[in-house]
Amino acid sequence: MWITWIPKLLIGEQQCEWAAWFKAHYKYDKAPSDFDLTRWTIDHNQLVHRRRDELEEMGFKVFIEDQNQFYFDMPRSKDNPAITISGKADITAGKEDLGEGGSTLGCVEDCKTGNPRGSDQIQVILYMIILPLAIPKFHKTTFNGRVVYKTGKPLDILWCDVDEELKEMIWDMVRKIGGDEPLRKVPSRGECSHCDIPKEYCPERIEEK
Repeated sequence: MWITWIPKLLIGEQQCEWAAWFKAHYKYDKAPSDFDLTRWTIDHNQLVHRRRDELEEMGFKVFIEDQNQFYFDMPRSKDNPAITISGKADITAGKEDLGEGGSTLGCVEDCKTGNPRGSDQIQVILYMIILPLAIPKFHKTTFNGRVVYKTGKPLDILWCDVDEELKEMIWDMVRKIGGDEPLRKVPSRGECSHCDIPKEYCPERIEEK
């Protein structure tokens, strides 16, 4: 499953858990979309590069995009099937020893070109938790987090504020999405219009006429 599926469900910006469950279990031809991916990619890439340059000017060692890609296999147990979480953080940064195997403090940042949403913070917290587990060079790194917006004030997240209850809610959602049992469908015009699962797989899908 992609890490980006989890935050909106956790915070309630999306309600259809079945869509994430289906994506985690099946391959399919995506429904057509009018989303301008090319423009978004250009805007996002410019924001990431601008922030990278700012951090490097301040003396940080910076890794971006594919340098932060991970595939994390959750430990399998009797009650939990094999689950792989994948993703890539926009930016990880720290002083010169970041990622060199020593215990150190770093920062993981996610760059957003749109309006601030509550799920932005949850996505960064997921990176803060999973990066040290998934990428060997970060095994001894403790990450604080930051959401960087194209316009507006950045949002800082301290590791010490990520409590055990929130971590357990995150892992519980991961186990649900990766589990064998289909989750609840909650079709709505708003969510279906942004969902890429075609009607042949989801007859309840609400489409514009």
